[in-house]
Amino acid sequence: MTRTDILDEIVDEMKRKKIGVEYFKYILIREVEMQDSYSRSRKDIPLHIFMHCNGYLTIKRYYKKRREVLLSYPSKEVERSVKTALSAKMEAKDKKGTAKIKNDTEIVIPKSLHLSQVAHRALEDYDMLTFIDILDSCAFPCVGATLRPQQTDEFPPTYRVYTVLKSLEIECKEGKKIIDSDNNDKGDIDIFISKPLKYAIEMKYKEGAITAIWQLIQYIIEHEDAFRKTIGLDGNESVTVYLVGIDVRFRQDKGYQEIDTWISLPYRNRKILVNETIASHQQLMSALERRYKNVCVDNPTVKSSDKIVWS
Repeated sequence: MTRTDILDEIVDEMKRKKIGVEYFKYILIREVEMQDSYSRSRKDIPLHIFMHCNGYLTIKRYYKKRREVLLSYPSKEVERSVKTALSAKMEAKDKKGTAKIKNDTEIVIPKSLHLSQVAHRALEDYDMLTFIDILDSCAFPCVGATLRPQQTDEFPPTYRVYTVLKSLEIECKEGKKIIDSDNNDKGDIDIFISKPLKYAIEMKYKEGAITAIWQLIQYIIEHEDAFRKTIGLDGNESVTVYLVGIDVRFRQDKGYQEIDTWISLPYRNRKILVNETIASHQQLMSALERRYKNVCVDNPTVKSSDKIVWS
């Protein structure tokens, strides 16, 4: 089959099932289902498996403990090209020429996309790669540059991420104020996720993930009791809170906004465990250490603190 034939078959099946291209963003299936599909005839193969076999979807994650496979687009570029091709095919096949994915009320995005389930599992497993991928694709969807608002500060991206989290039924709060014992406002946590695990998220726009994560670190070093009270950790030393710094940028070369860099590390037993850091880029670790050293020059509180564990 040619690529054109494959796309035609995919579109025909999509129209029969009344599903849109967003249906394929996250598909969570049992491992045995994928294995069984390889021995079936084409007409009995589920559409998402057919998409995978033809290179339009890839295995994003394999959950060994649950024996499940997560299918999704390999990249934003592939996602955009597939959406463009399928949308054009669907419009061409519609006799009235009105079958545009975005507006056609007959083409629905089913709620069985598994997206909320995948997001919750990512948070439960501290799977930051999957979690960030979900935030990036949902809060900053891959559409044409002319349709993207070019945000100029951190607040619109924060609101977008918060809205996505709420839509995924994740328990979270936006803009939690950090108030010290003298009732002074020391800042806020952009987004705090309380379940299934605790995550404190700081968003920045074109300032860098290090700036974002350092803001959370400095809250703990300088106002730890107020920080702990804000997120409900009074007297509970062993609970882990994952600190997450995210930077969003508009990519001129790609024509859309996206999460550019991110960094995450745990805070547990009143210690900031930098030695357990995970990040989008390896060089962020050395950048964090440089930021720490630079701040120590002018800030004796940070310099004398024993809260950061480097190794």
